[in-house]
Amino acid sequence: MARHRNSIPTYREKNGRGIITVRDANGNRRDILLPGPCDSDESRAEYERQLAILRANRGSLPTS
Repeated sequence: MARHRNSIPTYREKNGRGIITVRDANGNRRDILLPGPCDSDESRAEYERQLAILRANRGSLPTS
């Protein structure tokens, strides 16, 4: 049976910065490096903005 993927990306640290991995409309994985240091207000605000975009587009990034 296929594993259910989590549609909410996990906020994690990479090289001192916040990063999330999301799916685009074609199902491809895409890393988004968040601005500012990990856990900064700026980084967390961008994370919340990305979550809002994903919620509005049924869990994937919209096509550009």
